[in-house]
Amino acid sequence: MSIAHVALPLTHVNNLIYLIPPHLNNIVIGGRVSVPFCNRIMIGIVIKVFHKYDDLLYNQLPTIEQSLDVCSLYDPALWRTLHWAANYYHFSLGKILLNAIPILLRRGYAIKNIPINRNKINDLRSYSTQSNSLQSYNKKKIITTFSHIQDLQEKSNLKDITKTKLKFPHTKQLNSIAPCTQKQKDSLHNHSIVKLIEQLNTEQATAVSTIRNTDHQFSTWILTGMAGSGKTAVYLNFIGEILKKGRQALILVPEIHLISQTISLVQQKLHASTATLHSQLHHKTHLNTWQKARDGKIAIMIGTRSVLFSPLNKLGVIILDNEHDSSYIQTNGFRYNARDLAILRAKQEKIPIIMISSTPSLETLYNIQLSKYHHINLSQPHQNIKTVHPILVDLKDTKLNNGLSITLINKINQHLTLNNQVLLFLNRRGFSSSILCHECGWRSKCLRCNRNYTFHKIKNKLFCHHCDGQRNIPKQCLKCGSTHIVSIGMGTEKLEQNLKTLFPLTPLTRIDRDTMQAHSTLEKKLDKIKYGGAHILIGTQMISKIDNFPYVTLFSLINVDQVLFSTNFRAAERFAQLYTQVFERALSRNKQVEVILQTHHPQHPLLQTLLYNGYHEFAKKELKERKNAFLPPCFSCFLFCAEDYNKHKARQFLKQILILLQSSPLYDPLICKIIGPIPSLQAKNRGRYRWKILIRHPSHSALHRLVKTTLSLVEDLPQAHKIMWTFGMNHMEN
Repeated sequence: MSIAHVALPLTHVNNLIYLIPPHLNNIVIGGRVSVPFCNRIMIGIVIKVFHKYDDLLYNQLPTIEQSLDVCSLYDPALWRTLHWAANYYHFSLGKILLNAIPILLRRGYAIKNIPINRNKINDLRSYSTQSNSLQSYNKKKIITTFSHIQDLQEKSNLKDITKTKLKFPHTKQLNSIAPCTQKQKDSLHNHSIVKLIEQLNTEQATAVSTIRNTDHQFSTWILTGMAGSGKTAVYLNFIGEILKKGRQALILVPEIHLISQTISLVQQKLHASTATLHSQLHHKTHLNTWQKARDGKIAIMIGTRSVLFSPLNKLGVIILDNEHDSSYIQTNGFRYNARDLAILRAKQEKIPIIMISSTPSLETLYNIQLSKYHHINLSQPHQNIKTVHPILVDLKDTKLNNGLSITLINKINQHLTLNNQVLLFLNRRGFSSSILCHECGWRSKCLRCNRNYTFHKIKNKLFCHHCDGQRNIPKQCLKCGSTHIVSIGMGTEKLEQNLKTLFPLTPLTRIDRDTMQAHSTLEKKLDKIKYGGAHILIGTQMISKIDNFPYVTLFSLINVDQVLFSTNFRAAERFAQLYTQVFERALSRNKQVEVILQTHHPQHPLLQTLLYNGYHEFAKKELKERKNAFLPPCFSCFLFCAEDYNKHKARQFLKQILILLQSSPLYDPLICKIIGPIPSLQAKNRGRYRWKILIRHPSHSALHRLVKTTLSLVEDLPQAHKIMWTFGMNHMEN
């Protein structure tokens, strides 16, 4: 009899040990098994297999019910990447491993397992053997929930199971996990590559040649340059070189609606099998695509952050488009930054990763300063550009027509008269930001979040944008009884209504989350404008990521002030990236283009630096301010968050964590700075009161060790299983 170390998708449970019954001779590391846990059957992933052990607990250990795979679901490089992620983000290995495979496989769906060669199995074995040894593993560390211990005690009458150690005098992998020796058919060599239509200029050709010198080793490249400088042509040429060698390419984009235009671009230039993976795919489609990738039938895989976990066995390059985009950060469940994991996977695969951006994130620029990344800047425009001078409209003492200045209205009229298109940005959905009583000033607030409801006129309801709660519009004030209820503020719905009044004969398209419920909706809206003609486009920040508005000659940011004084320390950086992208997109047009910003603070240092010195000068100043404020990327930060319906319990729980942190031998009060417990910026969400602790440290590795030792103690606290709490490295809300 042998035993297996199984990872389950449980938050506060480490990997568990199960007996392998004699009739299951196909247990494989990286494969799925069904196992009993607390009176239910769960799907888990086998981490290790042990052939000999002290049989003292033979009758007490639970037994594996079924083996679902005959070979691993993960290639060795991806396996190592996911293990590293579990350690770095301090998250459940079982959840991470199962999160990396299609949902049907998580439910136990049977697949046709294609045999893989013995070398990959041996790589998984060696990695499992090198990781934490189980030769004297304490049972308390294996079974970390009282419910599982109690379940074992009830079945075996073993009362002192937490004090017993399992002894493994000799560790050996099962012989049955490596039966597969059949060679996979390499279909990648069948892809013919079409020569790129565009002729590269000297700068682009040099960039391709430079990156090509490292195509058989790990290297991190950041490719910058203004819109129209030819960054896309560079990475497509490099992908073409990779495909000729029978290897695969992985392209990440920040948003689902960007996938179609990326696929169209790739298919125009390269003749190779292309597929996509993202969260909106049907489950069976997702599984079929995943299997094709695993079988080597896909040359280029394109998708959002989850595509990073695709089983590409011959990966040759990873492309990360718009690396600065915050959409690459997963903010719930398994909280990770796809940019960081993409770099790690490239390191494990020993291949180059190319990150593309005209406005690199401050983290990336900081790593360039530290010589961790190789930087290539394309300074030569790929096409002739015209000079664009931004116009700052001072709103002080200016009469506004429904939020629009006379200057902006006149400019819109001029451009529409010339049969051109206009694009207006307003990063606020709905009709108005709030409703209030004109008599007493009462505002309608969400009781679960203590935030103002947003008025959506089309649906004639009030919506909370924090918890998605909704309610009908009150007919009278709930405080004084007045019926004089008015709406204040402006969202995209109201802007759309105002522009329809001002320009009734001009077609108008609004693009935001409310109008983009389906991916096909966006395609239909874009079809209306791609042939030119006078048109007004309105959108939130999501519209700034779409790069197919060739007939737009006027860009305007309606309300700049909402980001100038934000409590989010990243707000200035994100606004600077948004503005720079809009400005450079205007520069790349063949027509004369104008950019207009409306603000009450035209002399604000951020605007002055950004408009007249550019993004990179802004970034230098912002990095200095971050360093003085002990903020990322110059300092590493870790955030503990707790929330509960009782306003005192979450705070008390964080106080216990604070005591554990300060009592740790790794804690140095002269270097490590701890703030809290303090209320979160959004102090109440979905009825729960939210508190946080912020830890700042100049050394990332030292902070990681401090947090890792503390977390093992936090999980033993009585309240740890009763209160909702989360944590994250450099994932800060404000």
